Amino acid sequence: MEVDQTRFRNVVEQTREDRDRVRKLVEGKQWRQAEPDRTRMAMFSLRAARQTMPRGAEAVQGPDDMQASWFLPGGATARRAIAFVEATAGGKWTAGTGFMISPTLFMTNQHVIQNEAAALSAQITFDREMGEDGSMRPTTVFRLAPERFAIAAGGIGLRPRGSRAEGSRRR
Repeated sequence: MEVDQTRFRNVVEQTREDRDRVRKLVEGKQWRQAEPDRTRMAMFSLRAARQTMPRGAEAVQGPDDMQASWFLPGGATARRAIAFVEATAGGKWTAGTGFMISPTLFMTNQHVIQNEAAALSAQITFDREMGEDGSMRPTTVFRLAPERFAIAAGGIGLRPRGSRAEGSRRR
């Protein structure tokens, strides 16, 4: 035990000048000079901020980035129009997202589907997300119909995958 106390006293003595320098910088509110390690300073600032925040289940923890409650049903409806896009053309696979702008017109960016060949190979998957239990939810998959409508800026016609009448449900 005496060895540990001696070692502790030595560390205290060896770091005295540094600790005095840091105390003076902190007293002068020169935080960046007091702690040059940005990660360590950020962690300290976070801990200090949490000490001044209200505690408990009802308290906001961290920045207040909450949405108003009216957003939830609208957001749930809007997300149904967004799809995951996969396309292959000339041996190059691309993926991205896009969205419905009418019941039969889908829009994505040109870097996702670069040309008609990529559009012909593409499939779009709606509801590609996990459920509350962590498992994948059922999806609806469509093929694109660039012969119906396509423009270089990204609008492409839509037809159900595997048929011309309706979408196939995948589980």
